[in-house]
Amino acid sequence: MVAFQLAGEMSWQSAMGVVVLEGLAITLLVITGLRQRVIDAIPLPLKQSISVGIGCRLELADRGLCRRCATDRRTDGPYSITNGIGAGFLAYVTLRAARGRAKDVSRLLWVIALLFLVYFAIDPIERALGVH
Repeated sequence: MVAFQLAGEMSWQSAMGVVVLEGLAITLLVITGLRQRVIDAIPLPLKQSISVGIGCRLELADRGLCRRCATDRRTDGPYSITNGIGAGFLAYVTLRAARGRAKDVSRLLWVIALLFLVYFAIDPIERALGVH
């Protein structure tokens, strides 16, 4: 994923080097068991929310209904998995809160959801202020 983000800014040889480094990092995470601990720490409803968020983001982009899709300066292409993951976090926390189960959501998830909310708000705020 890092190589995809940086590919336009470097030679193909460098991009392939980044892919190799990513592969080594993921292999290290698997061997040490850290990857599985991270996966197990994410509640199943949050995993499902992230999947739905990614799917919705891709569908909106495909239909041209997402204004930021074509001009998203945070990615080289129209599809940003970050936005889908962020939408999943926001959906999970919002639905838990709407069902009266806000206390079931850990503080870390609230912080992550808040950071994604700020991330999503940057572009509309900049447009409203005429910054870009």
